[in-house]
Amino acid sequence: MVDAQRSDNRWPGIFKSTTGMVFFGTPFRGAGGLDQTVMLWAEQSQYVEDQIQGAILNILPPGNESLTDLITYFLETRQGEGKAYIACFFEQKPSNVGAILGVNRIQKFVVDEPSGCLDQSKSTEKYSLSRDHFGMNKFGRPEEEDFQTVCEVIEKMVERSPGVLTTRNKEHRSSGHDDFRVPFRLTGLPVVGNFVNRQTEMGQIEDSLLPSTTQDRRRIHVLHGLGGIGKTQLAIAFARKHQERYSAILWLNGNSKDTLSQCLAGFARYTDIDGTPGSTISPMGRG
Repeated sequence: MVDAQRSDNRWPGIFKSTTGMVFFGTPFRGAGGLDQTVMLWAEQSQYVEDQIQGAILNILPPGNESLTDLITYFLETRQGEGKAYIACFFEQKPSNVGAILGVNRIQKFVVDEPSGCLDQSKSTEKYSLSRDHFGMNKFGRPEEEDFQTVCEVIEKMVERSPGVLTTRNKEHRSSGHDDFRVPFRLTGLPVVGNFVNRQTEMGQIEDSLLPSTTQDRRRIHVLHGLGGIGKTQLAIAFARKHQERYSAILWLNGNSKDTLSQCLAGFARYTDIDGTPGSTISPMGRG
């Protein structure tokens, strides 16, 4: 879907016409119950060597940077009112991962609930299935309770589809300032599954930064505190919650001069600073 949004010429109509998606045990934050050795053995037991997708195996460990970026890109596609409905199904039973290696019985959850749910927002529906990871999409009879649950979810998506498409068309017709907007991107930032909202702090940020008709001035808000208390996730939550109220939200990595320059160069692609005559990015001096 990320590729379809970015390259409509290559994937014509795919992104615009997709109104619902169903995920079965998808490891959005990695497969914590399987290490790479077990995953490789599982692949080798099912496929010949040239069919094994090593690149996919490399991103499955929890915390993998490429996987985090991919989820971030996907979440960025879910902007506006006409977003596709998403249903995430996660396993309720541990899997016998020991059977993969032919050793003693080892029971583990391959993709637990936090990893199996795209995010904790209301726009993502979450359902549990009474089965292990390897049986998530395998049903024996139409009368099975889990199969009935999946059917109901898909039927609901189909019923909602006309409304989603209508909303998208209205939003497209009413947007008269798309050429002046910078696409919302939070590349490289961690996505957490269980963000705990700090309502007091969020309210303070909103009072400081949200646009107002009574004040016309530059607004600055410094979010500070000890490391690890959730400053980054709070800032991300504010950006996602209010992204439609701004023409641009720029996230700059200030760890070093080089990372900051790279961020600025990346944003330049979405502005008039695009390499055309007269458009330049000046070297940053020390401040």
